[in-house]
Amino acid sequence: MLKRQSLSKQFSYTFFLIILCTLLTLFIEIVIFSIYILHDTKLLPANHYEKIVPRIENTVNENKEKVLEVSFEEIMNKIVPKNGIKYIVLDNNGQYVYGNAEIDIFPNKDTLEQEWVKRLNTQHVSSNVVSKYIPIMDGNNKLVGECAIQYELKVSYKNKDKITKNILWGIILSPFIIVVVFTVIFGRKLSKNIKEPLGILTEAAEKIKNNNLDFHINYPYKNELGDAVTSFEDMRSELHKTLNKQWKLEDEKNLMISAISHDLRTPLTIIKGHAEMLNDGAYKKEDRLLKYLRSIENSSDWAVALLNDMNTLIKIENVDFKLNKEKVDIYKFIENKVKEYESLTNDKNIMIKVECWDEGNLEKEEIGKQVNNESVFSQEVDVQEVDVQEVDGVDKHIRKYGLRIKEDGVKGGILKDVMVDKLRVSQVIDNIITNSIRYTPDGGIITVRINAHHERLNIAIEDSGSGFSNEDLKMALEKFYRGDKSRGSGSGHSGLGLYISRKLINLHDGQLRIYNNKNGGAGVEFFIYQT
Repeated sequence: MLKRQSLSKQFSYTFFLIILCTLLTLFIEIVIFSIYILHDTKLLPANHYEKIVPRIENTVNENKEKVLEVSFEEIMNKIVPKNGIKYIVLDNNGQYVYGNAEIDIFPNKDTLEQEWVKRLNTQHVSSNVVSKYIPIMDGNNKLVGECAIQYELKVSYKNKDKITKNILWGIILSPFIIVVVFTVIFGRKLSKNIKEPLGILTEAAEKIKNNNLDFHINYPYKNELGDAVTSFEDMRSELHKTLNKQWKLEDEKNLMISAISHDLRTPLTIIKGHAEMLNDGAYKKEDRLLKYLRSIENSSDWAVALLNDMNTLIKIENVDFKLNKEKVDIYKFIENKVKEYESLTNDKNIMIKVECWDEGNLEKEEIGKQVNNESVFSQEVDVQEVDVQEVDGVDKHIRKYGLRIKEDGVKGGILKDVMVDKLRVSQVIDNIITNSIRYTPDGGIITVRINAHHERLNIAIEDSGSGFSNEDLKMALEKFYRGDKSRGSGSGHSGLGLYISRKLINLHDGQLRIYNNKNGGAGVEFFIYQT
């Protein structure tokens, strides 16, 4: 079936079929014509006109000088076939008297006019054309003129049989006509084979133009047109996925804006209320003034944090977002980060410990689940106690252990310098530790454990708070989840911190998980591979 073939083969087969059908039709025509000829009694043999020549000679000899009379031409024309034999009658001076052909049908005019006597009673044959010269005698057997005749030795037919002649012309011209006919027939077939998939593509393009992507197209034949249809379907499918994803992102952005706007009402309402009370004279009492100013400051920080979370989320969910990785001394980096939280921890008398895991503690069972096609770990596990000696500074701690550090890192040893986006990792740690500070009771402990073995950076942050609930373990990494049923609870956070942290770690080709440690507190651990 032509549809199954490639376009080049379809064109080749179509051309071949046109030629083949033309030849077959021509062959059939020739066979039919041959059969017709074989049964046609009007077909004349090659020597047919040669048999008439004796009768012409007898007529000339019997009528003698009468043959030279112009009135005798009518009799001659009855005897001599017009289309089979040409003749002229000349007088004794070689002058033309009459005939059914012009004198220039003969080879040499001078010969006819001056030396015609020499050829009397002779016959000349050239390329199957016979020229014969019959003398015209009077009653005294005196030469008075000449009758020259010319005929061709070939198979022919009678002049009145026009049907045979037309058939021959038809056979000669028929190949051109047949080629045109079969070109039209097979051309239409080929055109139909091409128009079908093109029609499918045109219809699909029109649907896409009208913003309709909920359809499927298919062309069952594997050729260039089939490939084009398949590619178009793949494009439609990818476009549909992309647009759905874009629409989903738009919905999420709208939801996020709506949620943030809702959350901003609380701090702004507080700020507005306190400002109004200050305007009403509350500022005159110092204790009330300080209380309101502190509340306004906290609400402002709350509003700024909400807006920062929204801004960060918009950035990292943009398809053009890229990390700006650089070489970072991870131990010095963590040491400096811990110092940033002193003011927050001092208010609640919380101690932050920084520990370095040895290589053995890296072996932990990693059981995860998929959230939005990203690797997330969320299972309660026990973390082994690490026998460490608390000293001032991470570098001192490492030297106390006697661990070997190399600038570029060596597999099997400790990596001092890691390639990360310093700003984004800082955001992740800020989100985790601020959450830990929020939920850790006064006098509690927050532990930061670092492991940079085997070309993998591993940081775990645990607190001594109440830990995650079962629902938290399932939902805490989702967008806008805050562990409560009402957004207006005044919790002071947007529910985006852990979600943003997971997204940023995934962008580093890493993984993030949450769990409850053996003491019941919450733990957040992330891995970043150094490949």
